[in-house]
Amino acid sequence: MNYVRLVAPTRDAAICLSHQDWSETSQLATLLTRGHGLVRGLAKGSRREKSAYSGGLETLTRGELGVILKAEGLDVLASWDLVDPATGFRDSLLAFRLGLYAADATRHLLIEHDPHPRAFDGLAGFLEDVGGRGAGEPRGPLLSYLLLLAEDTGHRPELEVDQRSGEPLETADVYAFSLESGGARAHDPGRASTDPSEVLMRSATLGLLRAVSRGGAGDADAETLRRALGFVDAWLGYRVGRRLPASSSLLEALGWAAK
Repeated sequence: MNYVRLVAPTRDAAICLSHQDWSETSQLATLLTRGHGLVRGLAKGSRREKSAYSGGLETLTRGELGVILKAEGLDVLASWDLVDPATGFRDSLLAFRLGLYAADATRHLLIEHDPHPRAFDGLAGFLEDVGGRGAGEPRGPLLSYLLLLAEDTGHRPELEVDQRSGEPLETADVYAFSLESGGARAHDPGRASTDPSEVLMRSATLGLLRAVSRGGAGDADAETLRRALGFVDAWLGYRVGRRLPASSSLLEALGWAAK
């Protein structure tokens, strides 16, 4: 007699990063779990009126996921108990766009089944902070989360010392940051650069990035926040090898046209 081995789903706190319809009743989804990292799988029957998925999976929502992890192929998303519907993101187009960017960056910097509880807590905090107050200012919280995510995944930019000498950065009005080496130097307009990956950065932008990286609140004027987020977008895109899919939407939301 043949026996079928039944595997009980693992339950974990999760955030839905993306989803797409697989059929009239099922969805494919990518979620970040606190204890098991990214999971990608099929939720069969999730769109049925009566199912084990709290009405289906929606991007930026938080809940408790039941999942059967597989060494190869798609995981099995067995159940979803909704905890936070993230309704605040539906009240503000800016917040929604920035929330989608946070989810997109998370999907591309993390790998499947590799736990990053600090990143999970940071993203959950961002979603609660921004989604909870609807039309509130989302740019500062997004910057804080993205720098935390970069550090937690080994992509922290060097903002404190000169990339060439290793000494503390000297005071300057403008800095040149090398996306290739991951460090900055005081910009000398009379000296031609041989690094095609260099981007220029105002001292106010560097100061904000430093403050947030050190755990500060990141208080700054709107223009400096805008420039800091533009830099982080370029930095993360360089690190993953291509511009993030949500980059165009982010730059448009910040008032820049994507190049």
